[in-house]
Amino acid sequence: MKYAILISVILMSAPPAFTADFSHFDAETKAVSQAIKCPTPNVTRTPGLPDLWGCIFPGAEVMKVFINATDDGNSVENVKIMWNDWTRDTGYGVHTDKGVAEAWVMALSSRYAPTKVQEILAAFRGTSPVTIEGDGVNLTYTHFKGPAIDERLITVTPH
Repeated sequence: MKYAILISVILMSAPPAFTADFSHFDAETKAVSQAIKCPTPNVTRTPGLPDLWGCIFPGAEVMKVFINATDDGNSVENVKIMWNDWTRDTGYGVHTDKGVAEAWVMALSSRYAPTKVQEILAAFRGTSPVTIEGDGVNLTYTHFKGPAIDERLITVTPH
């Protein structure tokens, strides 16, 4: 029930659309965290490697958003929106956290391609690779079918 409320909050309080700021890692991570109402934001800093911001939705931990910094640590290399979609019930149910996955895709699509939210959501529901041009970014969707989990991934990169 609490996750249903969170999904409603995300959908009803999505921030107004505005262009991504891939030139500032900290600003982009803050904006994405607010857009998806991330309950568990975390930045991994490893000496010699670019920073990695992540948000993993609690529970089954199948919905994830990552932001990779560039080598200099100041800018954004890419944003990845991943849903590990259970297609066979091995104890987690089938299509676990589908509502959260779609809510996060809609919130981030509103940020990166506000006029193409429905097109991006349709791609995310499908199985064919698609690239959609957004506001200064490309959103590339890929789908990998596994024996029990399908990986649905949108990678957002500057163009």
